[in-house]
Amino acid sequence: LTMQTHSFELFPDRGLIHIFLFSEVKNSSELRKRLLSHDTELSYAFINARINEALRRFGISDDSTNIIVVKVGGEANE
Repeated sequence: LTMQTHSFELFPDRGLIHIFLFSEVKNSSELRKRLLSHDTELSYAFINARINEALRRFGISDDSTNIIVVKVGGEANE
């Protein structure tokens, strides 16, 4: 797990942006189903971290193993 926190100068009222890189993820299928069902506990952006795939389509697939998670505002540990 790698995490970085940044401020977003264009939208200072939105708070900090927390970016996490999770490697060797094993439950992408479950996460994808929860995202598609609009699970409110997952109020994050999930992005496939394989760069060539991310350029073609943002989001995770059932077999994603490296996932970038972006949270805007709030605390990183939420």
